Amino acid sequence: PGLFILRRMATCEMTDMHGLPACALKHPSGASALVYVYAAHLASWVVNGEEQLFVSSTAEYGGGKAIRGGVPICWPQFAGMGPYQKHGFARNSNKWAVLRTATEPYPTVVLGLKDDESTFEIFPF
Repeated sequence: PGLFILRRMATCEMTDMHGLPACALKHPSGASALVYVYAAHLASWVVNGEEQLFVSSTAEYGGGKAIRGGVPICWPQFAGMGPYQKHGFARNSNKWAVLRTATEPYPTVVLGLKDDESTFEIFPF
């Protein structure tokens, strides 16, 4: 009979982790990542079954707090080296939104930081 080829597909699924919306990305190789919409924070990256990132067991999620560990967005400044809060306001902002997702050629999520009156008060540019 015929030959059947099973191809594992890449996925990008919206989920809820620690009470926050997140995008779970999976590659056919088995690699995966978890990106929180809150603060556009990469909180997990697994390759060959091994977690590559550290996230503190005492990490707080949402509520204006920065997630301890993973890969944060530090903008518009790093540390306290400027006039804004430590590591900038993007790191603990709930103004992020999913702009698009894709599965080909690899799983992808694109996030954008929305501006409004409250962000202009903090960063008027």
